[in-house]
Amino acid sequence: MAQDPALLKILTRVKPDAQEQTQVKQAVIQAKTTLKSLLSRLDAKLVPGGSIAKGTWLSGNTDIDLFVQFPASWRGRDIAQALAGALEQERQHGGTHSADKTLLRVERVHGSRDYFHVQKGRRVIEIVPVLAIASAAHAENVTDISPLHVAWVRSMLTPRMQDEVRLAKQLCKASRTYGAESYIQGFSGYVLEILIAHHKSLAALAKAASGWSERTYIDVDGHYADERAARRALNRARMVSPLLLIDPVHPERNAAAALSKRNYARFKEQCQTLTHALDRSATSSRAQTDISRLFREQKNSVATLRKRGGYLIAYEATPLEGKEDVIGCKLLKAQEIIGAEMKNHGFTVQDAGWEWDGKSKALLWHVLEKRKIPLTFVRVGPPAAKEPYASAFRHKHPDARIVDGKLEADVRREYTDASKLAKALLTEERISALVKKIALIAS
Repeated sequence: MAQDPALLKILTRVKPDAQEQTQVKQAVIQAKTTLKSLLSRLDAKLVPGGSIAKGTWLSGNTDIDLFVQFPASWRGRDIAQALAGALEQERQHGGTHSADKTLLRVERVHGSRDYFHVQKGRRVIEIVPVLAIASAAHAENVTDISPLHVAWVRSMLTPRMQDEVRLAKQLCKASRTYGAESYIQGFSGYVLEILIAHHKSLAALAKAASGWSERTYIDVDGHYADERAARRALNRARMVSPLLLIDPVHPERNAAAALSKRNYARFKEQCQTLTHALDRSATSSRAQTDISRLFREQKNSVATLRKRGGYLIAYEATPLEGKEDVIGCKLLKAQEIIGAEMKNHGFTVQDAGWEWDGKSKALLWHVLEKRKIPLTFVRVGPPAAKEPYASAFRHKHPDARIVDGKLEADVRREYTDASKLAKALLTEERISALVKKIALIAS
């Protein structure tokens, strides 16, 4: 376990207790019992996946991933359709006497390979068809590699290191850098597991990350001679991320490809703060308070945002229906359009962000320097002697003047009051098409 008292206290809060661990184990056992005859007919086996299988899940996580692993003899066949048919057949026949019938009432989710989703009370269970493979090179679909990830993590992490992963996840959750979804662009659980496997503890990871440069290269299993060799082997699109983290079981993949520069920088800053606090923790109660604060998730609200100063513009958006990643990206796009429009109309955006738990309504917000700006602004044009650009500028701005050899003109703004612009944006089709409903709740 982590040795710092403040980290130990955080760990007791984020680590599932014995009762929660038992409940999860029982849910997996029940699933195996319910799907026993189905698995037998398909010659498949049920393999727990995700953070629960790796022993790194956080308390309160209600998601359980279950892989229905088909043998290699199913290669080239539609295993998703085969599983769908078997689930429907099992449902019609009512399953076995000891079956949990709710597990058979699944919803099919479309993707690169379809999988199945079932809501069981507060718990969400995903049943994912995969093909048994010996290496990533034999995968027919990216999901086939997931059990290999589980096996690698389990082989690399001790129980103490599993707890270090939990702390790393909580640190990222608190700073809103946790999750590889397109609308988050942060650290996936697997990325944090690789980083802890490499550094052995969160404290060591934080110290190393504090010194990360603009771009960082990590190859835990030494698949490549050096970074140059790795970059030659990987797809260019996978190297946009500032962190090039070679996937131990799939060396041609950057495990951190989803990570944005913004979240990379934010994580580095959090690690610098944590490292400084840990250095003082043994002799300073203030440092322990600082550590606790770093791991605390603080939900933004209109009330808390107003305390930051400036002029707050906030919207409440009801997302469209669909896959979380897709509708999350649409919410993010709406947020970006609003910010861009504010800037395009001359308002200075001091801070911006959004809050969404993946289920309920989202909060989209921007803090502006001020509510009102001058009626006109100066637009600087081309050099007065540079044709045909100078003539075009004069045609558009008949009152243009020459200042230091360049053309300038006073331009009247469409909006000088941010509140009026915020209301006008509600009717923008580019925004309304991205959400089911949007309302201005602060301006």
